Amino acid sequence: MSVKFNKVKRVLELDDSMPFGKYQGSSLAEVITDNAGYLQWMLVNCENIQVSDTVKNTLQFQIDNPPKRKVIKEKVDWSLIPVLDFDDDIPF
Repeated sequence: MSVKFNKVKRVLELDDSMPFGKYQGSSLAEVITDNAGYLQWMLVNCENIQVSDTVKNTLQFQIDNPPKRKVIKEKVDWSLIPVLDFDDDIPF
């Protein structure tokens, strides 16, 4: 007797690959780093997917402590931006 894939329950670890979707083939650790909300959504909406406590703890830590984004403040060299001359004739 065969068992359908969606009936098989397996506990996924951080180094296991995502079984489907946008991040299929990426490790759970990579998905947590790149888009923790995606994995959180998967756990809420896909009842056949189970993850280890290590994955749950890592996910919760990432959600509670999102990475700080660097703000890059660069000065714009306005001399490189072409300036429109509004005195030119407009053909319409």
